[in-house]
Amino acid sequence: MISDTQMNALYEAVKQLPCEYALAKRIILHLLRQSENLTKCVCFSLVENREGYTAEEIDEAAYDANTLYGTRKRVNLKLLLKIAGTELIFSLHHGDFLHKSEPTPGNPPMAYTFWLSDQYYDYNQAAKPISATRQALDAIELPSD
Repeated sequence: MISDTQMNALYEAVKQLPCEYALAKRIILHLLRQSENLTKCVCFSLVENREGYTAEEIDEAAYDANTLYGTRKRVNLKLLLKIAGTELIFSLHHGDFLHKSEPTPGNPPMAYTFWLSDQYYDYNQAAKPISATRQALDAIELPSD
């Protein structure tokens, strides 16, 4: 576990990472805040037309969030998590892994699930599902806000 001061520093460092889509950064910041100072594995899904997100918003945010985690730039989320000394890793996968439902005919809605967990694509669901309303994510202030 890291201290509140360290967690706040990590949170502020993530806010400064270069990012094209604000939603991507808000996704990561929300996971960090809900992890209780990096002691809990957490996850949530964004699904088209749930919480008012469009397919394009979700797709762009997922792409950019993945870039924030593993970019080859000098500073990225993967490096910041390592510096924090946590075993937690960020991952995402196309689809809604938290709300299993019967397949729908035609094109299913765009969806991505995001994890901050001790394993990639936490299919074992050790990660605690958290709420991620549009209102909660939009309330996360970023430097350009």
